[in-house]
Order: sequence, then structure tokens, then C-alpha cells
Amino acid sequence: MITANGSHVTAPRVWDYLEDAGNFSILLGVPQTYPPRAHHGITVADFLAPAVDSRITYPTDLFTDLNRMAGGEYMIDVKDFRTADKKLLLESIYAMVERRFKVAEELVKRPASGISS
Repeated sequence: MITANGSHVTAPRVWDYLEDAGNFSILLGVPQTYPPRAHHGITVADFLAPAVDSRITYPTDLFTDLNRMAGGEYMIDVKDFRTADKKLLLESIYAMVERRFKVAEELVKRPASGISS
């Protein structure tokens, strides 16, 4: 048994069509985007990444700003999601979503130029 990740996807994805038409994509936590691949846009990979490290972003150097943009540790998933402490779990989910929105807010302000395809 294996977990299907982005390397198993062979069909074009929605953003492939958009980028072929000259658009720019920002993929933030989209399932099956790990490992990230080069494209005309930005990727911060999904929860299938084995760890939060420099291999979760495209371009790779985006990783150095990720925690700053998130306003704390960027969370690819909620730690200990099987916990019986549902209050802590909910707080963790809110923190993860809030940090992703902060990252998204910064990424949409970046110019599409400078990102190679």
C-alpha cells in the first residue's frame, strides 16, 4: 500500500490549463501537490508532505519566508489530530487556517514576474 501524492498524478490539473493560457497560479495546501513541481506560479504543498521543510515550496526559496508570512510556525497539518482534547484540536485547526490565510494574503500581493515556469 502507498499513499498517492503529487508524483502519481499524470493528468493535467486545472492550474495546468490556466497556466497554459498565460495565467499564474498560487497553490496553498492543495491535495496532491507534494512534492511540488516547477510551474508558472507558487506552491506550498499539502499535508502529505512528510515534514515542514524546504521541499514543501516552489520556488524552494519561498520556504525561508513561510513562517514569517504565517505569523508563526507554518502548519501543513494539525499535530495530534486524533487527540481526545477536542478544544485543543479546534484551537489548532483555527491556528492552522489563520496562518494559511496570512500566507495567502502575502502571496497574492507578490508579482507574477520573477517566477520561472
